[in-house]
Amino acid sequence: ALIHALMKIGAVLVPLNTRLTSDELRYQVIQSECALLIYDSAHADKAQALNIAALLIDYLHDAPDDTPLSRTLNLDEPQTIMFTSGTSGKPKGAILTYANQFYSATASAFRLGVLPDDRWLCCLPLFHIGGLAIVLRSAQYGTAIILHDGFAVDPVNDAIDTQHVSLISLVPTMLHRLLEKREPHPFPKTLRMILLGGAAATVDLVTRAQSLGAPVATTYGLTEASSQVATQVPELTQHKPASVGRAVPFASLRVVDDKGRDVAQGTIGEVWVNGATVMHGYFNDHTSTRQTL
Repeated sequence: ALIHALMKIGAVLVPLNTRLTSDELRYQVIQSECALLIYDSAHADKAQALNIAALLIDYLHDAPDDTPLSRTLNLDEPQTIMFTSGTSGKPKGAILTYANQFYSATASAFRLGVLPDDRWLCCLPLFHIGGLAIVLRSAQYGTAIILHDGFAVDPVNDAIDTQHVSLISLVPTMLHRLLEKREPHPFPKTLRMILLGGAAATVDLVTRAQSLGAPVATTYGLTEASSQVATQVPELTQHKPASVGRAVPFASLRVVDDKGRDVAQGTIGEVWVNGATVMHGYFNDHTSTRQTL
């Protein structure tokens, strides 16, 4: 609800990782020039330690909703500043525009398809691009999401079996834990896609899942490209379980050496991506933006 409300009023969302320390959160809040911190009672101590204007959300759900909130979206506006994991140096805030999110959702729909009765189970954190993308895409498609408060094996397996889940996004460790609990019980026919990304999946994991009828769609993406960059549909994953498939629409890919030259097929290199889903830049970090874009 907050994600949609902030878009309605024209605010930029900065989703924060609740697992970070107060010092790590303080850096991101300052770096992104946040005007207001919205938190719940479960995270009150951590939020209040940041010493910025803050709003406890627990008691706002009964507020009157008789004021119409609508505006025309400028697709070039920033929708979110999402901090990367910081594998090199401090985390950087990727500026993702409405256009980035729109084209990402459209590209995913082209590759995965959209059905009127789709129900996408979201058990990824909403401060992760994989989780946020589900919320935005489902709104764009006019389909439903089943929102879980984090990942827990039994509730997720139960939802897959009983709540007509048609899509779910997982990282390999999540899929491994689901398989450990449900083997040899097969996945139901209502599940048409497991979007598997966030880390490289082993061939053994993919084939184990497929043996239980799991329709695994391997994928590769990153925050700076608004989620998916390449995705392979389940029918092709059956034949190439080690691949993440071709680039999705609106994205072009190159694999290059340390001098920026295309490498020969089968040669390890660095992935370069271009297209409508690529971020506007890193907020308040011109040096990193110049180095990356």
